[in-house]
Amino acid sequence: MQYPKRLQQAAKDLNVSMQEITDALAGRGHYVENKPTTKLSVEQLDIVDGILNGGKRASSSTLEVSSRDATTFQKLEYIRRKIGHPKTFFKYFGTQDHHFSSLEDGYIYLSPPSYFNDPFDCSLDLVDFSSRTNTDFNKRAVERFKQRVKDIGVCCFSRINDSILMWAHYANSHRGFCLEFSSDSENPYGIHPLDVCYSEMLVKLNFHNQADDAIANMIFTKSLDWKYEQEMRCIADGLVSQNDRKKHFDASTMKAVYLGVKCEEVTSEKIKDIVRRKYPLTKVYQASKSSDSFSIQFDTVSI
Repeated sequence: MQYPKRLQQAAKDLNVSMQEITDALAGRGHYVENKPTTKLSVEQLDIVDGILNGGKRASSSTLEVSSRDATTFQKLEYIRRKIGHPKTFFKYFGTQDHHFSSLEDGYIYLSPPSYFNDPFDCSLDLVDFSSRTNTDFNKRAVERFKQRVKDIGVCCFSRINDSILMWAHYANSHRGFCLEFSSDSENPYGIHPLDVCYSEMLVKLNFHNQADDAIANMIFTKSLDWKYEQEMRCIADGLVSQNDRKKHFDASTMKAVYLGVKCEEVTSEKIKDIVRRKYPLTKVYQASKSSDSFSIQFDTVSI
């Protein structure tokens, strides 16, 4: 193929639609406008040629986001379009005092990344700080960024509430509870998390060339080992104090509370009392083991 080439001409040469080309590129982390005059780079044309030409053509329905590419904000947007905007999402809690305080006072806690159980999660190892122009300005920019990372807060959610592993890991071995939140994007007091991107390779982005995307790559990339969590997360920075890390939410955004299979009576009664007082429109469900499969089922609880 000759380079560079407009999208319309590339589609004609390959005998495919322009949409198939843009989908193919998006699946490799390249996002281009679906316009006839869009110019494709040498790299992009090579990618398209490899996927769609020579008997390797894939339909747009089978194209997936590559798990080998870095995470960018555009890629996060593409993932959201691909898997859809969830109507609700969930957060697991254990039985520590601050977990009950979170429910009582209506807030989520934005944790420092150093609290996470995955040593690669939000790690600076996912950022390339090298620079061809090793100036004092660049050095100071890197140092300021590393200091700001200490004041970042991340709160983790999931698209699912019936994971046996997640109840075991994040809800005190099924003794805790899980909250369901509405994902109403129009509510300014709501919580609006983005999906995590799971990768089979540790890919770095250069801080000096792609600062924003380098930060996205650091915060929203996790190993494929964690894919079962179907995690979503929201972030904030400049969180100096513990109170700064408490993000309050409107009671109307909380749809339901789920009690774990092993939830003790004292925990159950404490949660039901809070719901009666603070969340009159919220439903409460009790989890139990299925009798014919390795799964969890939920039944409505009267409060």
